[in-house]
Amino acid sequence: MPLTLGELITAARDRSPFFTRQNVPHAVVARYLTGLQRRYLSKIAETNAEAYAQQASIVFALGAENAIGVVGAGTSGGLPATLVAGQTAEVELPAGSALEMDFDNAQILVPQTVLTGAAASTLTRAAAGWVVNAYAGKYVWISDGPGFDQRREIVSNTSDTLTLSQAWATIPTPNVSLFEIVNPVPEITEDVGVVTALPADATRTGYLVRLNAQGVPYIDLTKPLLAKFGVGIDLPPAEYFLGGAVRFVVGDESELELRRYGQRWTLGVSGYGAYIMGGKLFLIGEQEIWGDVGSIDLRYVPIAPALTALTDLLLLDDTAYDALVARSALIMAHRVNGLPDVGKVDVGVFAAEATEAEGTFLSGVNRVARTFPKYVREVC
Repeated sequence: MPLTLGELITAARDRSPFFTRQNVPHAVVARYLTGLQRRYLSKIAETNAEAYAQQASIVFALGAENAIGVVGAGTSGGLPATLVAGQTAEVELPAGSALEMDFDNAQILVPQTVLTGAAASTLTRAAAGWVVNAYAGKYVWISDGPGFDQRREIVSNTSDTLTLSQAWATIPTPNVSLFEIVNPVPEITEDVGVVTALPADATRTGYLVRLNAQGVPYIDLTKPLLAKFGVGIDLPPAEYFLGGAVRFVVGDESELELRRYGQRWTLGVSGYGAYIMGGKLFLIGEQEIWGDVGSIDLRYVPIAPALTALTDLLLLDDTAYDALVARSALIMAHRVNGLPDVGKVDVGVFAAEATEAEGTFLSGVNRVARTFPKYVREVC
């Protein structure tokens, strides 16, 4: 079961009437638990790295329509995404992040109802009574019937008809198909990357400064200096990278070999390799090697984010509950004993409880540990 910051702080405060919020503010305990969780995860990763491993995906979209210089207004291609002031925008690079849309938890603006008409890029609900363009920029989802699970952005709407940004792959059936209008929030994370071209290179341009006949310097724009550099895919903050799998568009999967930078051309049996540098994944090889790959599944031990809100979830599960509570109570005891005009508590009792609870937790995790290969912390 997941743990929240709030329940751990509450349980620790219950250990003594002196552990009030006035004596020990929430923020103090939150900062302590942030560091403690990171220390536990790092320690566990040394012997049982898979215990709290997480997964990141990198998707391949290597079609010619997605090439830089080809994608433009009205074309069918696309590029990696970013968010600027909450608005989506493209990134002129061959690798980056994919935009995520959480439709499952999106705000429902129009609940499920039957549509009465549909064409290539429209949907009609007779007598709907919608406010004109109230749903522009929102999304329609076919929730049942023919055309099921298609999602399209709404460009504009009249009182009863939606006009969509893209045509339906399968036109929904009037008086049979059901739809909803929803408002998902776009999000960019390091958990879903995208590659649109390989090798994933970009170019930097420089210019020389020359002197004219009068000795006046000028920038020579006629002879640009071009330097290529590799473009990496942002990865989540990680203690260790355990490895990954290359998943093919058709068929099985193969190992992703994580190499050190200096060994990037000495691949093993699989022939699919990458190196990690500066928190980014760099793929090795030309497009011909990766042409039949659909995605990469990368496993890693995360660096836990800072805990700030009482509702924040920890990465550690409830097996760590006693250790986290006991350690929180100990830090509260130390703080209370350092305050003037506040009753003292027996720190030794809390220290003994914390040591016992922590030992039980860590030994329980390590009991299922196996001998793992040396994982990649940062390949360079």
